[in-house]
Amino acid sequence: TQMNDGRWAFISGNGYNSVNEKPVLLIQYLDGDKSLKTIQPSDPACPVAVKGNGLSAPQFLDINGDGIPDMVYAGDLCGNIWKFDISSTTASNWGVAFGGTPLFTAQYTNSATGSSSRQPITTAPVLRPNRKVGGLMVAFGTGQNLTEGDRTEKSVQTVYSVLDNTRYTVETTGADKGRVRIKTSAPTPSPVSNGRSDLLKQDVINGASAGTAGDKASLGREFWKLSTEEVTYVCEAGDTVCEAKIKKGWYLDLPMAGERVTKNIGFFDGSNILEI
Repeated sequence: TQMNDGRWAFISGNGYNSVNEKPVLLIQYLDGDKSLKTIQPSDPACPVAVKGNGLSAPQFLDINGDGIPDMVYAGDLCGNIWKFDISSTTASNWGVAFGGTPLFTAQYTNSATGSSSRQPITTAPVLRPNRKVGGLMVAFGTGQNLTEGDRTEKSVQTVYSVLDNTRYTVETTGADKGRVRIKTSAPTPSPVSNGRSDLLKQDVINGASAGTAGDKASLGREFWKLSTEEVTYVCEAGDTVCEAKIKKGWYLDLPMAGERVTKNIGFFDGSNILEI
């Protein structure tokens, strides 16, 4: 892709099983000196117990429609969704959004034992505008199939959709005319920092062992009926009952032991329905 500094580059994550075990966005210039630029969070936000960490496949966001990516979203094996700001015309200004912290960290807690574990992200997230409150919904699934142990691993994995509330403006004058800038107020850009408590839980209604049997062309297949709880993103002023229900997205735990998302998810037939 062409970059906002006018140069052409190939952008990727550094990948799982990286040597330094940290998530790094790689920008390999294809012109000029063909140098490699790296953007790495100063705090990897990862427990020592998670080995082989690295940045997974990236998703680009072109805000002003000029064909040049302004933001990049990508996950890592520690369950972090990172956002990188590459909107400036000066490459030295590129960096990790939200002050270097992840937008969200995927983590599952076993209600019976109380133990928590990070949920790895190996696929690229997908993006959709939130037309109710503005901002962007960032949807992704968790799970990996990279090691011998993953073949029999049965931990719970999840599909998430979280709100990035960031607003943007476009420069109208000067040398940076037409370039994107992050607005720092109204509302202040902020990560979804409280984990699942910030999200509305969705469920498989008919249970993990009671899928609905298909017939005719779908004979021999089973289908799951899902809850469709509407997320409350905003309330009328003074409605304290409603305000207690405000969330920043939703999540759905996959119903079968060992299920995981290892292929990029998308939207069914151009709709807002996620297809996994």
